[in-house]
Amino acid sequence: MKTKNQFQNTPIGYPWVLILSLALFFHPTVYAQVVSPVQGGHYAPVVKNVRDMATPPPGLFVLWYNAFASSNKYIDRNGNGFNRINLGNINPGLPPIEVSTNLDAFTSIPTIFWASNFEILGARYMAGISANYISADVSVITERNGAILDTTFTRRTNSKVSGISDLFVAPVGLSWGLDNADITFLYGFYAPTGKYETGGDDNVGLGFWTHQFQGYGYFYPVEDRSSAIMLGLTYETNS
Repeated sequence: MKTKNQFQNTPIGYPWVLILSLALFFHPTVYAQVVSPVQGGHYAPVVKNVRDMATPPPGLFVLWYNAFASSNKYIDRNGNGFNRINLGNINPGLPPIEVSTNLDAFTSIPTIFWASNFEILGARYMAGISANYISADVSVITERNGAILDTTFTRRTNSKVSGISDLFVAPVGLSWGLDNADITFLYGFYAPTGKYETGGDDNVGLGFWTHQFQGYGYFYPVEDRSSAIMLGLTYETNS
């Protein structure tokens, strides 16, 4: 059994996990969701170990990824920090509302992976499946100046969500083990098994299917493979 633990301080705006890829590596579904351009996909970097996609020996593997996230920022799709609501766009006479956020989250991703002892197109065939448990505490504080000088109205909202998120299934994996390199292709999909309701404040799933295509290449400059140069690419399409 392998156990992976990752610690990350990252803006809330990135939604696996991680995953996890988050997947995930965990999702931004730990706060209220609506279908909008700012909603991300399922894939999240950094949760996997960098060599998890190298050509494995045949056998059954159990991997257990655990990731922690802590953030005090909300980042929009352009990478800009979001900290105020400009009501002046609606009515020039209204003052802006200052917004601050805080997130503490944990995700646990048990994964079962099988590598065959036979080859397809010269590559070792492999497949896997993983679930994603999410637990998160979110708080949002808003402040607005009143009509009277030096008066401020403050409102604080706290929310906690937890549960099993969307299921990841990788039915097709091919990995070529060469003399001084490994090349791996993996296709997987996310099924919307986690609780989701548009506009809901306790969602743990994203509410849509995702197809994910990944390609990894490892080059080993030394004979014992103690060092590697790695490049990994991921492409996802959401329904």
